Amino acid sequence: MKNPQQIRMLTINFSVFQGLKLVPLGLLLLVISLWSSAQSGPAKNILFPVGCSLVFFYLYWLVQQFYSQIFGTVTLTNKQRLYEGIRGIIGATAGLAAFWVDTSLQSTFSLLGLVFAGAFLAEYMRITRQVKERILLFYPAATLLLILLSVLPFLGINWWNPLGIKALLLGVCTVAGLLFAVTGIITHISLENLLMQMVGQKHE
Repeated sequence: MKNPQQIRMLTINFSVFQGLKLVPLGLLLLVISLWSSAQSGPAKNILFPVGCSLVFFYLYWLVQQFYSQIFGTVTLTNKQRLYEGIRGIIGATAGLAAFWVDTSLQSTFSLLGLVFAGAFLAEYMRITRQVKERILLFYPAATLLLILLSVLPFLGINWWNPLGIKALLLGVCTVAGLLFAVTGIITHISLENLLMQMVGQKHE
């Protein structure tokens, strides 16, 4: 991959390549999902999930400061800010709608899982559209895994039961949280590797 392509890709997708931000968010989703699965009936004590949320969002803030101090910042254009805002609104709306469907309807698949899969695929296509070679192949792998887990109940396979998880929705959220955390680590490693390649090409 040519150096100008690397610079353009990292500049446009710098927020995406700050992968460690995903780790506390993914772990929060994982922990809350497992906590919900362990409850018997409606949860009465919400101190644990509230406390976890505060801790993980504080960790998110620390990671954000780490990237600002070590890797610097990239100033987005007004067009890019608008695009990011629209993308965030669409993603949040789709996620909430899918969550409502999964909790309200007795469907044989997980719409939220498919939304998570779509998010992974959209991020992968967004990152790689500026370059010819394929990187971060974990994204399409995670996409396929979430699609498979979301539709397996349609075939009568309740894969979450052997894991000790009570419901498909909680199972999907547990796996998605784990995938988000792993994806964040892989993306951060890719950021460091790309920067090292760029420095190496500069000295050649």
